[in-house]
Amino acid sequence: TSVVVLLLACGAFMGHELFTFRRTMERDLSILGDVIANNSTAALTFDDASAARDALSALRAQHHVISACMYRSSGAPFASYRREPGGTDQWPARAQIAATGMHDDWFAVVQPVLLDGERIGTVYIRSDLLEMHARVRGYALILGWVLLAASLVALVLASRLQRMISRPLLHLAAVTRRVTQERDYGARAVSEGHDEIGQLIDGFNGMLGQIQTRDLQLQEHQEHLESEVQDR
Repeated sequence: TSVVVLLLACGAFMGHELFTFRRTMERDLSILGDVIANNSTAALTFDDASAARDALSALRAQHHVISACMYRSSGAPFASYRREPGGTDQWPARAQIAATGMHDDWFAVVQPVLLDGERIGTVYIRSDLLEMHARVRGYALILGWVLLAASLVALVLASRLQRMISRPLLHLAAVTRRVTQERDYGARAVSEGHDEIGQLIDGFNGMLGQIQTRDLQLQEHQEHLESEVQDR
């Protein structure tokens, strides 16, 4: 029971942390995309691809950013950035409207480039999830140690508490077998407390006392009858 409760608590904590990290990651990339979009209005207005690439190259400072692409108002790619040169394009072929998107290995945000309230382009930024995976592994390790330590503590406490319950019950069971096998109604179980188990033992002893009293009465009555028969 303790392990199940701890697993549920750890699962809820992990889910909350992942949700919070995704929100934080989305906010940081959106702010980064907004800064690049604000610095790219002139490049898109004057069709300066070199200036657009320079604006995107600022993403080198963010080592988790895999790639980025700036699109024209028509949706066609205008300038791009890759963390690792070469390879296939790591951005959509056309500009997307969706604000965010998460896949198994990466997370992307889309920010519009606005000039006087008019959309003149789009900035697409894709980041890896290595930081999130590292955080998940770290949390899993911490939660694993916490779960192990808490389970050991719960096991020690449960074993001691179990002895408080099982020892008097085993004693009561032994007295019950003795009464059943030997017909010894004078046997009594020893009560060690005033809890429910103590009340059970007291009730059991009281029942044995009543049976013993009736047994003695029956025995005396039988002896009295035998004496009367002999007298007659």
